Amino acid sequence: MTPPHGQGGRDTGAPGDAGATWTTDLFVANTGSAEATAGVKFLGHNVDGRSGVEKSFTLGGGQATTWADILGSVFSLSTDWGAIRVSSSSPSLLVSGQTWTPDSLTGTYGQNVPAFGDADLIRAGTAKTILGVGEGALFRTNLILANATDAALDVDVALLADSGETLGSGPLAFCRLE
Repeated sequence: MTPPHGQGGRDTGAPGDAGATWTTDLFVANTGSAEATAGVKFLGHNVDGRSGVEKSFTLGGGQATTWADILGSVFSLSTDWGAIRVSSSSPSLLVSGQTWTPDSLTGTYGQNVPAFGDADLIRAGTAKTILGVGEGALFRTNLILANATDAALDVDVALLADSGETLGSGPLAFCRLE
């Protein structure tokens, strides 16, 4: 994570296809030797995230913590989803979110996504390519986008075939910090 913030896991406690329930665990490690203070804020979805609940925490040098079911254990939410913002003035924090669901036959499945910092944000007037987005008989990609700014914004999104042909496109509107 690059200060002053990073975005973490998205889905927590939200019902999915075939009754799947998704949970996000948040991992934070202080790789430095000095104590680090940070804030964890749930930004929600389809709302102005500035009003989201924020909790503060302190990690000693070399310490790490895990919040299993971050929305339930930290924010007392049972069914919701949205971006989680971790803010700190320390450059020594590493943050990762793991979103998963139980599978009665094989255990669990999901994904682990590292937080991103200011250098990873897409700025106005620039384009970004996200590889591996698709849908087929065996899988689909959940494309997760978040607004890390204090301003509402519109994003133009286009889905391209391997050939470069545009399969679909359109604007997406985001609330502040959504």
